[in-house]
Amino acid sequence: MTTSFEQDQALKIANEIMVQPTAWKHIVKIIREQKEDLKEFMDPLLKKEDLDLLLIGTQDQGFIASALFPYIDHLHNIRPKALMNVSPNTQLDPNKTTLLICFDTEKNDRIEEAMKEADEICKGNVHYLCIVSNRENALYQAAIKRDNAYVVVLEKTADFTDQMVATLLCFSLDHFIDASLKLEDVARRSLHFLNHTSQEIIDLVRTYAFDHIVYVGMDTFRGIGAEKDDQISEEVAGTLSISEQHKKKTLYVIFMTYDHAKDQKILLECVKQLKGHHVLAVCAKHDEGIKENVKYYVDLGLAHTKNNVFLPFAYLIVAQTLALFKAIVLDSQQEMSLLSEKINVCKLEYPTIKKVEYE
Repeated sequence: MTTSFEQDQALKIANEIMVQPTAWKHIVKIIREQKEDLKEFMDPLLKKEDLDLLLIGTQDQGFIASALFPYIDHLHNIRPKALMNVSPNTQLDPNKTTLLICFDTEKNDRIEEAMKEADEICKGNVHYLCIVSNRENALYQAAIKRDNAYVVVLEKTADFTDQMVATLLCFSLDHFIDASLKLEDVARRSLHFLNHTSQEIIDLVRTYAFDHIVYVGMDTFRGIGAEKDDQISEEVAGTLSISEQHKKKTLYVIFMTYDHAKDQKILLECVKQLKGHHVLAVCAKHDEGIKENVKYYVDLGLAHTKNNVFLPFAYLIVAQTLALFKAIVLDSQQEMSLLSEKINVCKLEYPTIKKVEYE
């Protein structure tokens, strides 16, 4: 770090990464305390065969919707969609029951207007699940005046992972104990990684001067993708190929999945294909076969790996940690500011897990 400002910025980002797991556990407590009231609101809607589910408000709504899609579709046969603008009128069907999930934003006044539009278009056929940071903001005030709205107050300024956790738990009320156990395990092991095992990431960044990262993951990972491209990451489509340039400069980060044997087989083949290259394998549980075939290895030691929709949050912590320390190294070696375009990957609003499709 070349200036005290840059040091302060690095510490700020590090703190933002560190507080996420604790925030997730707090959200479990919040949802647990109002579980019965939430069920009373959600159950009649989820029984509707024609329910439309729309996300509105957050700038990250697109990839939040994509990340939630596999889980919500599997549980409730509902396919969430994101509104790319604040006005919902072009996507509302007055003949269908609609649930708008509203996240508070700097433009809460526009969200209020959107709610009024939806009321007018759908009449009594629209409902609102509002996930807000506090009771003082305009979205909260607008929601509590309505009979067709339910508000979850997170009691803190929420980043996109908080919003995702809260939303997932709201759709997991019928098996809340299982969901909360898995999430609390993810939070606990993520903290353990940050406090005790992140040295592997630090050593990697110090010893290998990569200038590209290829993230390989499946299912939910496609939703937790970077909102825009950055200079040290790339997304691979089709069969993973290895160019001469990649052999020298690329770090391959493989996030292991445990739900489907086919997906596991593909990732294992990927590990074998990349043997001898710079590969970081991030595993939810110990896997000696993976460990002995890669240069870098992280074992998060989770108790629950299969059918765990919260697993990507633990992997995201690893990706954010990798990005932070890479940014620090870039800054010291190339006099890059932490605010530069080079390392937008560090910022929590631009997570870096990317989807790779295989044929």
